[in-house]
Amino acid sequence: MTKAQLKELEADLWRAADTRTRDLLLPRLISGKLPVEALPIAFPPSMAAAPAH
Repeated sequence: MTKAQLKELEADLWRAADTRTRDLLLPRLISGKLPVEALPIAFPPSMAAAPAH
């Protein structure tokens, strides 16, 4: 197996792991079964809420 083929295999394995993680977590996030209130999530300035008028 060449170095390029090994790199492609590694990339495929990472994609598969990412897909599986998404498929397991997304339904729990959407349903509220996975609490996220305590996570230290910081929104970028571009997503900041506009001040109320």
